[in-house]
Amino acid sequence: MALYLLFESASGYGLFHAYGIDEIGQSVDAVRSSVLDLDRFGKAVKLAAFTPFSSAVDALNQCNAISEGIMTDELRSFLELNLPKPKEGKKAKYSLGVVEPKVGSHISEVTGIPCQSNEFVQELLRGVRLHFDRFISELKCPASTLQILGAEKALFRALKTHGNTPKYGLIFHSSFIGRASTKNKGRMARYLANKCSIASRIDCYSESATSVFGQKLREQVEERLDFYDKGVAPRKNLDVMKAAIDSVANGASDDVDAGEKVDASAKKGKKKKSKAEADGDAMDLDKPCNVAGEAEPGTEKKKKKKHKLEEPQEQEKVTVHANGDAEETPKKKKKKNREVSEEAEPKTGTEGKKKKKKKSKAEDDE
Repeated sequence: MALYLLFESASGYGLFHAYGIDEIGQSVDAVRSSVLDLDRFGKAVKLAAFTPFSSAVDALNQCNAISEGIMTDELRSFLELNLPKPKEGKKAKYSLGVVEPKVGSHISEVTGIPCQSNEFVQELLRGVRLHFDRFISELKCPASTLQILGAEKALFRALKTHGNTPKYGLIFHSSFIGRASTKNKGRMARYLANKCSIASRIDCYSESATSVFGQKLREQVEERLDFYDKGVAPRKNLDVMKAAIDSVANGASDDVDAGEKVDASAKKGKKKKSKAEADGDAMDLDKPCNVAGEAEPGTEKKKKKKHKLEEPQEQEKVTVHANGDAEETPKKKKKKNREVSEEAEPKTGTEGKKKKKKKSKAEDDE
């Protein structure tokens, strides 16, 4: 049965595979004697997976949970992702060695992974703790290893037959290498592997996540392509990294300044709103005076426009009625004239009769 070891450090969780126990012996004394010798101990234990903690606060929370015998969600996802998955309905063909028995029981209850915590496992984990830094250094592979990653068989075959070693592995599928000419593909693979190795180190050791360094490294790869194709000299790596560091520092200061500017603009906006409301109240108080006095120029213009629009409509009505029926407005005027004349005529008749009567009376008196 295979044996895996769970080791929790201040930087993250590590999963080790104890695959060569037979070489050092399966007794506790044999393990103790091999712990101090890294060459011997390294043949029995190798690093299988590692996940770093996101921050110092996260590291403290994870370590406290382990001391209390609690399996966190991060630890569960790490184990389920990296440990072999047993077939359905069958038991796992491996066991997980842990330091704390409480953590092992909790892991077994929740995930069903068989765990063990005995003296033999604790001695193995003691050796892992002594050589942990050297095990972790294997994760930061050099650019040459990254360049031929995926072509190990071709490399060993070339070493045995004294043939030509491969120039690239999986990195050949990169679009940067595809854009390079045939004679420059090997150079481009080596340069791209170099930049990828630098980027992985920056991501591992930087305190805050940023994409500035990745963008600058990408620009360097583009410049290298132009150098191979057009002969344009690229910038020096030192100058590019200095520019990236300055932009990161300026970005942090700009974020602080932007926050202060937002607060200041918000305060100014509130002041402007209060002033606008005060001006609006003053305008409301001034409106009755304008109504009592002369009309505003805007309203006069609107009235003039309305009169201009109504005049053409009246002219159209006149032309339409001239061809056909009688006009409406002239009818009204004629009716008014007739009424006035009719009213005037009776008045003149009565007045004439009164004068005649007065004359006849005067004659009779005489």
